[in-house]
Amino acid sequence: PSTCKIGQEIVFTFSREVEQKLELYKKENQSSVISVNPDEQRMEVSSSLPPADVLIPLVFRKQIAGYILIGYDHTKALISEIEREALEILAAQSSLSLENALSFEQLRIQGDELTMSKNKLEAIFNGIASPVCLIDIDYTIQEANTAAVSFFGQDRETLIGGKCYRSFFHRSRPCPFCQGLECLHTGVLQETEADVAEQVFSFQFHSVRSPDKSKSKGVFIEIINDITEQKHMQEELVRTEKMAGIGTLAAGIAHELNNPLAGIVGTAEIMLSEMDEQSPHHEYVQDILTYSKTASDVIKELSIYSRKEEVKQTQQVEIVRVLEFSLRLALRGVDSQNIRVERNYHALPSIEANEGKLQQLFLNLIVNAIQAMNGNGKLTLSCVEKDGFVQVKVGDTGCGIPEKHMSQIFTPFFTTKAPGSGTGLGLSNCYNIVEKMGGRIRVKSEENVGSEFTIIFALNEENKENISFQLVNDQNGMNDVFFIQRKVLVGEKGYLEESIHRKVDEKAMHILAFRGLHPVGTVSLMTSEHFWPLPISKYFDIQKVLKTRKAAEIIRLAVLPEMRNTSASIGLIILVFLLARATGVEELIIDVFADDEKTIKLYKKFGFVEVGTYNSPSAVTVMVLQSKSTLEKDRSQLRHFVRPLFSRLRTLFDFGPYTQAVHDEMDRILSVDKEEPVEIEAI
Repeated sequence: PSTCKIGQEIVFTFSREVEQKLELYKKENQSSVISVNPDEQRMEVSSSLPPADVLIPLVFRKQIAGYILIGYDHTKALISEIEREALEILAAQSSLSLENALSFEQLRIQGDELTMSKNKLEAIFNGIASPVCLIDIDYTIQEANTAAVSFFGQDRETLIGGKCYRSFFHRSRPCPFCQGLECLHTGVLQETEADVAEQVFSFQFHSVRSPDKSKSKGVFIEIINDITEQKHMQEELVRTEKMAGIGTLAAGIAHELNNPLAGIVGTAEIMLSEMDEQSPHHEYVQDILTYSKTASDVIKELSIYSRKEEVKQTQQVEIVRVLEFSLRLALRGVDSQNIRVERNYHALPSIEANEGKLQQLFLNLIVNAIQAMNGNGKLTLSCVEKDGFVQVKVGDTGCGIPEKHMSQIFTPFFTTKAPGSGTGLGLSNCYNIVEKMGGRIRVKSEENVGSEFTIIFALNEENKENISFQLVNDQNGMNDVFFIQRKVLVGEKGYLEESIHRKVDEKAMHILAFRGLHPVGTVSLMTSEHFWPLPISKYFDIQKVLKTRKAAEIIRLAVLPEMRNTSASIGLIILVFLLARATGVEELIIDVFADDEKTIKLYKKFGFVEVGTYNSPSAVTVMVLQSKSTLEKDRSQLRHFVRPLFSRLRTLFDFGPYTQAVHDEMDRILSVDKEEPVEIEAI
């Protein structure tokens, strides 16, 4: 550009906007540009360019598109309007280019730092000697360390993306001992052991929920250890977990104080026997004897609590006695001068349990309650026996538990206490003790009001196996419903995780089947009274099939494998039908996977008929019951199957306000089974 000759032709490429501005420039500067030809992309520069101190070429794609001329012309303004606009565009583009350059440099630096962090994490992950896998809620392996790849003898590409039960143990279904979903459901570290490969190998599994909330699916970390060699030594190494302070204290003082106390008690008894009751010192000696015996009892209690117990040793234990014993220990160990204790003991039941474990459970709960009140408040202890179960409640008027922490309180090492004030293991140990005893622990809490922990035990082994049914009416029940659905429908049937716990599910009526205290099955009912159109309408036009709007959809029938084809699964089907009829439903809709032939056959026997199919993404069969079921039409079935079944179910379910309505519906169905009058034909 600096050697541009007058009259030289310059080949360039320009836009329509440039063309318009050049034309305007030509008019304002007259002889600056002789001709502009957009078709030939050529421009001739005249021999009389205006005087300029600076001439800047505009280069676009390595070609000159024009010039910026900066100079003084005393006959005109210093800079024309078009020159000002051109300079503003140039300044804006320069600023943008500088900003982009700085941003790209920062991204490059951050990318390098992220790469280094990622490499460090991968090195740590792969440096763990035990097999460690990241597994999502539908049992798909998301990540595996080097030890896992080597341990299971598969290449990394084959292992990741496959189902864990298939890749690890060549199973077609999730392992029966897997605790992955329990870990996601409760948020508590799950530990289990299992023998595999025809009992040849023993493995220990630790499952813990991943804290990464950015994942669309629930993810848990599973650590696997081969304990085949160590299993025979395990029983010798397992000892009852005790509070370290109490154990050390009891061991240290028992021997040192028992002998002096025995001497004091013996001497006081001799003095008392030789002293006249009217003596002014008689009362003093009596006090010495009383206080000495109290001290001796304290040492004895500490020794009992810290004594090593044989593993699995159980006996008939009086709950209230153990509760009172734990209370005495707790009140001596913390500041409790201003704690008022209220006892509501409505029963003195005994259960089969390990007394040491039970003491540890109650002691942890009572100590937590007292600490939550900072030495001032009311501690409430309750014990109630109802329907073969015992409920023990420990309540306080303390600070309460924030809602955001409720799902984590049983997680090991989780604590809101100041450093050095707690380990975060107390409630986790309580949860494990209750679970191993076949019980359940629940908590209700409100900030600045207080907390109440409820522990439920079965009185005997029979109650632990009894089947019962409940209509869900609280958040604990909803959690159980979604736990069963994820366990069966997602983990086994392949449902999408996002199809579980939808907003619409909050309004449905859910029935839970329990074995003892633990949920084993569930089914849900969505009536047209609360859902219209019914949820199935999203996939299948059911309204063309229905004869009335008094309809309901049965969804999410899910039963744990070990409870299928038992009274639990049969009871769920019968009770959801009775509940629907009791609420005025005349037509029932259900959809079943097309390849689930046994379930389809079962519903057909019940009276359902196929009305169509849809894909979601597998083939699904839609079935409708629009008339009386076979329970109501077949009199032989009424007598030999329905009547005995109803008789048993009557004592097994509690549907709250709907209980009586379901009983009435049972009576209505059974009323069909009556002898009809004999018609005598006239001769």
